[in-house]
Amino acid sequence: MRMRNLCTRIASLALVLAILAPALFIVAEAQHDCPGDNCEICQVLSVAVAIIHSAADVPAASFRAMAIVALAVVGIVWSFCAAAHTLVGLKVRLDC
Repeated sequence: MRMRNLCTRIASLALVLAILAPALFIVAEAQHDCPGDNCEICQVLSVAVAIIHSAADVPAASFRAMAIVALAVVGIVWSFCAAAHTLVGLKVRLDC
C-alpha cells in the first residue's frame, strides 16, 4: 500500500510541476536584465504569453483529447505502481 501512495504522490507532483513550470518561468523572468535586441528571454516570454492567449481559442474537443491523454498517462503510471502489490511482494505464505 505504501508503494502505491508513493507512486501516486510522485505522479501528482510531476503533473503539478509540469503545469506550473511555465508560469513560474514567466514570474521569475518578468523583471530580467534585458540586453536589448535579440533577447532570448524576451522571445521565450512572448511565445509563452502567445500560447496562453491562444489557449482561449482552442476548441473544447482539444481539451477533451488532452484530458484523455493525461488520464492514459496516469493509468500507465498507476499500473506500474500497482504491479508491486503481488502475493510475493506482500510476503503472503500459501503453504499454511
